[in-house]
Amino acid sequence: ITIIYCCLCIIVKTWKDSIRKGDDGESSSSVNVPKISYQLTNLLVNLTLGCLGIYYQINKIPLQETTWNKIVGYEHAKIFALGQIGYQLWALPIGLFVVGETKSVIVHHVAVICVASVSAFVRCGFRYYIPYFYGLIEISSVPLSIMNQFKQNEGWIR
Repeated sequence: ITIIYCCLCIIVKTWKDSIRKGDDGESSSSVNVPKISYQLTNLLVNLTLGCLGIYYQINKIPLQETTWNKIVGYEHAKIFALGQIGYQLWALPIGLFVVGETKSVIVHHVAVICVASVSAFVRCGFRYYIPYFYGLIEISSVPLSIMNQFKQNEGWIR
């Protein structure tokens, strides 16, 4: 994730350097490279988890399953919980020290780490539901990421 973030920082910085003050009043000094790169990384991670979740939910999860298997089965779906833990562990220090995320977002990152840890590391992890809750549901964050880009760059709205 750090490599993606660094590549996006380079791309956004190059884009920023190419901006000239235009009719909309936006100048290159108004572009916050670390924050935009962080939001784009968030968008890519959510899009990836969401698409994998949709695929997994449609193709790999049977509709009829015993309650016991829903609770203790599906070890192979643990990858979604591990992906969430990995991303949240990356986003926590970046959000705190680089971007300056709000307290509620930091609490969200910690909460996701705790909940995903139960699914990943506890024998009764309810992994049958992981592709939906840690994957497919992330698609809803993609429009939010796009909206955050517009909020960050008010010149785009005009």
